[in-house]
Amino acid sequence: MSAAELTGKLNVKVPGGKGFGEKADTYIKIYIVQDALVGKKKRCVYKGKADKNDDTPEFKIDVNKTLKGKYETLKIGVYSKKMGSDKELGAAEIKMTDIKTKKTIKGDYPIGKASIHVEVKFEEGSAGIMGEFESTSDSD
Repeated sequence: MSAAELTGKLNVKVPGGKGFGEKADTYIKIYIVQDALVGKKKRCVYKGKADKNDDTPEFKIDVNKTLKGKYETLKIGVYSKKMGSDKELGAAEIKMTDIKTKKTIKGDYPIGKASIHVEVKFEEGSAGIMGEFESTSDSD
């Protein structure tokens, strides 16, 4: 898989899902897979809390992450917490090359028989003096 050089702000929203069944106890983990000198490095940038929920959970996730480096994949994993153990139900994986070229990606991603709605936005820019984001795009 090819990596994309990204410098800017990544916004990931996962407002909800559907088809998980009653009391699925689902939660989300968001990972960024980065190119490293030796292999790949998977970094968790968000971990939600498990809630007893219904067939259509409202995750209400809105995560911002400043990126600088080579990245391969954005992975949004859906996990179920049953009897104390965490089980991955499935994951939506989006190539960073697609995120870099399209800037905005929206859609429903299948997780087994269920699905989650994902919205990803990337804005090129750089970290300012105090770490605040400075846009390099032409739009205001």
